[in-house]
Amino acid sequence: MRHTWHGGMTGHSPSELRGLFEAIVEEDEAIELDKVLSDELQEILENYDSKPPKEKVTPRWLIGQLWNCTDIMPHYLYDKLDLPSGSTYASGSRALKDLLS
Repeated sequence: MRHTWHGGMTGHSPSELRGLFEAIVEEDEAIELDKVLSDELQEILENYDSKPPKEKVTPRWLIGQLWNCTDIMPHYLYDKLDLPSGSTYASGSRALKDLLS
């Protein structure tokens, strides 16, 4: 049974959201906060219980979903975002918001 996640929750977030975050951070080109994500990135959310309508899935939406996530990011993500070792996806979402603003 899958549990529904929403951005106001604290704790472990769904792997689909973390995977989408990783894909965005790994992008070589800057992504505008209000730009709708590509179909390729949309596919990551196919099985996500609380997915919004396709036109609403933007980097801004994802940042909000991971704002309170306590999962630790892999080292290549916190290195790319210039965050200290052991940083969480919550810290990463804040850093990504600052980079994309």
